[in-house]
Amino acid sequence: MHVAKCIARSLYKEAAEIEDDALREACAAFARKCEATERKKAALVSAQSEPGVPVLPEQFDRDPLVLNSSQRYLKFLDQPHSAMRRTG
Repeated sequence: MHVAKCIARSLYKEAAEIEDDALREACAAFARKCEATERKKAALVSAQSEPGVPVLPEQFDRDPLVLNSSQRYLKFLDQPHSAMRRTG
């Protein structure tokens, strides 16, 4: 749902940059329609049919010794214990 909200907000920003009044109003009107709950729900339903988008709960936390982050993952048993200690 967050992505759908961000899309509508970006459409408003895009509309603000359009110099032609009629085109700017059309873009803003489309952004208002995109903010409607029905449109956001439709976007979610549509995304669920895309390959790889639906994720089952069983696909999470498969390995309790792996820590995910936005940049990498750590598997705690892959390294010697001393390598995980802070130095200095």
